[in-house]
Amino acid sequence: MTKSIAGSTALRDMPGKSTCLPKATGAGQGEKPQAAGSLGNTEEDEQHRQLWWLQSILWKVTQILRLRGCHRWMAPYSAAATVRWAPGEARMGGLQRSHSVWSSPLDAAQAAKIRTVQIKHGLEKWLEQDKQNGVYFATFTLRHHKGQPLGMLWDALGECWNRILRTASWRGGPRMIGDRERFGVVHFVKAVEVTYGENGWHVHLHVIFFTKKRLSADERESLRGRLYSRWAKQAQRMGLEAPSYKRAVRIDDACDGGETGALGAYLAKGQIGGLARELANSSGKRGRGKKSRTPFQILADLGKEETPGDLALWHEWEKESSGRRQIAWSRGAKDELGISDMTDEELLAEDEVDFNKTAVDLVRICHQEWMEKSSRDLRVCDDME
Repeated sequence: MTKSIAGSTALRDMPGKSTCLPKATGAGQGEKPQAAGSLGNTEEDEQHRQLWWLQSILWKVTQILRLRGCHRWMAPYSAAATVRWAPGEARMGGLQRSHSVWSSPLDAAQAAKIRTVQIKHGLEKWLEQDKQNGVYFATFTLRHHKGQPLGMLWDALGECWNRILRTASWRGGPRMIGDRERFGVVHFVKAVEVTYGENGWHVHLHVIFFTKKRLSADERESLRGRLYSRWAKQAQRMGLEAPSYKRAVRIDDACDGGETGALGAYLAKGQIGGLARELANSSGKRGRGKKSRTPFQILADLGKEETPGDLALWHEWEKESSGRRQIAWSRGAKDELGISDMTDEELLAEDEVDFNKTAVDLVRICHQEWMEKSSRDLRVCDDME
């Protein structure tokens, strides 16, 4: 038996629009928000509404307390929930946040936005330093099949990547030149991406290599072959089938007709990439189980029809992704490229602080009204453990 929750919306699950005290304070007091801001009828606003809808599905299906209250329960010691506006953007304030880039649609979208800027900045700075510098985009995959646990595959991915880096073949030694020096690799940034399809969980890596020289096609193929050898051997040591050479490792020249902003956005998108567009485009709905879905697309399908299979997948996802890093830079890369070194939680927290420096309150919903107009299980939670 299935249970439909398709009628749910973020606004239906949140308090009503009435307020205790409409208020505008701080910088820009008395100014009227411009139509170009995030309060108009734009494509960005539609995507934002879709993200809130997806967040409301999370509240219903999650088994984790901090996710159930993310952007929903009032933060401890908060006197009111607010709608805050800064030029070009509006946000809810005074609410708890999980800062989960894996399971919270709103936090994931915000983190992707920040990281896109960071990676774009790093790429541009690297290419500006020397016209001989190169940028190469690599993808690493494992052979997998349905029924293999997500946690096991994720751990195997990490071990295979460590096998590439933590060997003399990469680092070099007193009597040998390692791949890092041979191919001029100075820095890298890597991102984990996960989808689910006919062959089960598909955990893979996207990596950008920053090199001090441009690689020929032959050099690139040589690098690919050497990386594949260590990658495949470690996969077998972990009990997996040997991945095919054709699919396991791919390396492309990102400077060959590439664009740093697009590359940064692709790497930073995480699980949120393209989701709002797909949600808004009902004509593009894909057959269930026919093609791979990101975890957030699984969550979106739960909002249309709650099935035990998808519910189990989501619960496995939110459990196994917790505490794992989504994007990581090589040692020293952030310092050289002028990128702040922060965890996901610190990144989102600082972004909130920066937003609040220029934001003004458009609406304040006092604690009592928030509680009265909220759904029955909406509550303040002082203990997020």
